Amino acid sequence: MVQNQESTGIKALRKRILSLALLLFVFLGALPSVLAQNFEQAINKIEDMQNRGAYDSARILANELVRLPAISAEQKLRALIVKQFSFYYLGRYDSLRAGMSVLEKEIDESDGLYPELLFVRGLQKGEDAAYSAAIGDLLEAEKRVLARKDQEALGRIYNSLAGNFKDLEDIRNAKTYYEKAKKAFEDQGNTLSVVMVYNNLGGVYRKLNVLDSALYVYREASQLLMGLNNPFLLAQNTMNVGNVYEQMGNLDQAEASFLRCLDLSQSSKLQYGVLLSSLNLGNLYRLKKEYVKSKEWLNKALELSTSMGLAKEKGLVYERLSWLARDTNNYEEAYAQSVTAAAIQDSLASESVKKEVQALQEKFQNEKTQNEILSLESQNLKSTLWLLAAGIGILALVVFVLFVLNRQKRLLNEKLIAEARQQELSRAIQTKDLELTAQALQILQIKKLLEEQTAAGLLEEEEGNGLKRETFEFLQTELENRITESNGDFYKNLLAAYPDLKPTELKLCSYLRLNLSTKELAEVLNKSVRTIENTRFSIRKKMGLGPEDNLVAELIAVEEK
Repeated sequence: MVQNQESTGIKALRKRILSLALLLFVFLGALPSVLAQNFEQAINKIEDMQNRGAYDSARILANELVRLPAISAEQKLRALIVKQFSFYYLGRYDSLRAGMSVLEKEIDESDGLYPELLFVRGLQKGEDAAYSAAIGDLLEAEKRVLARKDQEALGRIYNSLAGNFKDLEDIRNAKTYYEKAKKAFEDQGNTLSVVMVYNNLGGVYRKLNVLDSALYVYREASQLLMGLNNPFLLAQNTMNVGNVYEQMGNLDQAEASFLRCLDLSQSSKLQYGVLLSSLNLGNLYRLKKEYVKSKEWLNKALELSTSMGLAKEKGLVYERLSWLARDTNNYEEAYAQSVTAAAIQDSLASESVKKEVQALQEKFQNEKTQNEILSLESQNLKSTLWLLAAGIGILALVVFVLFVLNRQKRLLNEKLIAEARQQELSRAIQTKDLELTAQALQILQIKKLLEEQTAAGLLEEEEGNGLKRETFEFLQTELENRITESNGDFYKNLLAAYPDLKPTELKLCSYLRLNLSTKELAEVLNKSVRTIENTRFSIRKKMGLGPEDNLVAELIAVEEK
């Protein structure tokens, strides 16, 4: 009886185990489809965030997806690509470039994600000002996207193609592709993207100086924005309108638009919008001759561009500060500011370095972080991210300070070395000239003694301690040889600067540096005073010197060079 009960219990246990095993099997079989469904929902959520301008939230969610252990390699690459788009719209181009190496290594031309890779690479090359290369990638992406009839991707590709053509000042192609992008987005019912294209078309019309058309498309965009909640595009549109008014010369209307854009940017925490508003207001008040207000706004823009690490915008601020200094007759400051602006522009050199700076309206970066993160984000991760960001920021600040200090020290050392070398060269030249002057004066003294000796009727053979003419002639020849040998570089530099000088004039130039009087020079060279004066006049004329210019000082300057 007991054995039968035990046997019945064992059978029941086996049934339970089999039931649990079956349920586990069914769950594991359904798990991939559940995960795939959740992944697609997350990707759609990220794209929706990007469409609404919540780029930072989209980036964080994409980062969470990449870290999930259960997703496939293809899903991970897809999440990385959508994260790249967030980096692009946030203006984090270093992160965009860093992510490209992983994608290019893992995705080849036969991969289904290759069109997305081409698109992202085209965006990155456009930001690096490699516009022709960017157009090549985007045209290849267009061909592949057309084959799979993806209208949404096609509209974005057309918009990027138009932007690169505009930067190359190929306005005809830019306008054509903006029209294509507009049609593609309208077919999808994507109002936000249509607004974006309207703003870009306005930029094309501004380049063509067709300001009425620019104002028209900006107002069309403004009408569409009334029913949307997108402070990023609204601020961008408002600034675009202000730029058109400024270009028209309607400065009061431009001021109102820029101030409204500033208010929108501040209320929505769009730091890049605050920066551009400050920059535009600074230049506007310069045009209105309100120079104090102009300086205040431009200094604010300089502070923001420096803190945000935006070199291109910082160069623009220095350029406008230079214009302000010029308008207030502070030419020394204007020169210094323009040199700084040029140095920054040179550091950003590319194939389009001589082109106009890209339209600032397309550069708005949405920095508003929205609390729309899925349950994948935990509080511990958020704290870790904040700590990591703070650590990176402190490290970057320390590195930057050390770099600046080291650079200043190196520049100071180079300056001191250059000054020391110049002083050493000047001392050597002065020493040489003093020696030659002393020798010339000695010759003059000997010549005078010879003349006195001759006047006294003394014969060299009869006067044991009398001077001999051979001695004078020997010293005169030695002086001439020394001057010729020691002035090779001087003659070369002088001829390079003034090629019309004759040999006799070159010779006199070397003697003039000895600071002798005209009479003394005539005696040393056995020339008449009139000859020396005529030769001296000819030298001044060929060197283009005026009455107020010092010939000897100019000759010394040539030697020191």
